Amino acid sequence: MVETGFKLDYFILQSLLVLISILIGYRVSIHNKNNTDSPFKSDVPIFNYFFLIIVFSLIEGLRYGRGPDHIAYVYRYENYRFEEYELFFSLLNKTMNIWGFAYWHAFIVYSFFWILGGCMLARHFKKINLYVLPLFILISLPQFENLIRQFLGLSFVLIAISYYYKEKYLFFLLFVILAYGSHKSVLLIVGTMIVFIVYNKTLPFKLTLLLLFYFTFLWNIENIGFFTQYLEKVNIGDEHFGAYIDQSSSWFSSDAINKEFARGIIGKVAGFLFDGILIFFGGKYIMMLEANDKTKKISIILYNIFVIGAIGMQFGFTLEIVRRVFISYYIFCFIIAAFSFDYLKKNMKGNTLNSVSYAFLMLYVIGVFLIKYIYGLSSQMYIWDVK
Repeated sequence: MVETGFKLDYFILQSLLVLISILIGYRVSIHNKNNTDSPFKSDVPIFNYFFLIIVFSLIEGLRYGRGPDHIAYVYRYENYRFEEYELFFSLLNKTMNIWGFAYWHAFIVYSFFWILGGCMLARHFKKINLYVLPLFILISLPQFENLIRQFLGLSFVLIAISYYYKEKYLFFLLFVILAYGSHKSVLLIVGTMIVFIVYNKTLPFKLTLLLLFYFTFLWNIENIGFFTQYLEKVNIGDEHFGAYIDQSSSWFSSDAINKEFARGIIGKVAGFLFDGILIFFGGKYIMMLEANDKTKKISIILYNIFVIGAIGMQFGFTLEIVRRVFISYYIFCFIIAAFSFDYLKKNMKGNTLNSVSYAFLMLYVIGVFLIKYIYGLSSQMYIWDVK
């Protein structure tokens, strides 16, 4: 990562990105405000998001040195080093390389797939697009920049979920295959999704809140070494995952703890309240949906995936490999946060708890996701800074 400090062009472009997502989300929500359909029914045509897709692809594709792996991927792309990657990712990059695409063209393509996936999922939530779209940008952006190949795989998962909802199962399978061909870790989240297709009930929020509390405040991460003696005995028949398992004693040892991720009590309390509010009110939002509406089925799947992510992130908050696994689950926070905002806004009158919860969520999103993780990022370069 290249450290730069504050740069005005970065501030302007990131602000523009957030503003466009708010305006488009607002336009879609207002246009469908009086529609009596469920939030998913009668999808918003994808061309409504065309301007955001183009702007996001260019702004994010033209970044430089942002995230721990960016420069490494630039080097590998320019030196045709793709042999260690999954099949689709290798083919995609080899094709672009053969056609004479520069490295920043490749990053525009990665960015295009991510924002396309987000918009394809968001278009089903037409009435709450005002929340869904900007939350997608704010919550996913830092991790998208950090985990390049993993999020390319996740972009196809988002598209696959959209096709699953529309009952186009052949396209669902196609994009799952593309996701796997980009980053094998997506099998975990696809497998989890299948579990909750079969077991389509929300995880009990009392239990999940207790687990969230335990792993946030009481869990000692150094105890994780206990699991490695069993993990090392696992044989899943995959060389790529097997390499991670073989190195589990180093990945999960106390020496692997990254102190940069360590939080004080205020950070822990704020994080617990944010996730806890989403688990509680996101669950209440889903309970209001009609039982025979397929909206409810897909919402339960996304809710449960997020809950696992929230608990898993607290379980291994200071371990890089654990964070990388569970961030793929936690990223669906943008959907559940939108549910929570919408529920609280509609049930705020005369209810102090709902009013305070809404205000807290808004302050947390602005203070943490926007100011700390986006505006406060120390690496703010674009390709024109290195030419």
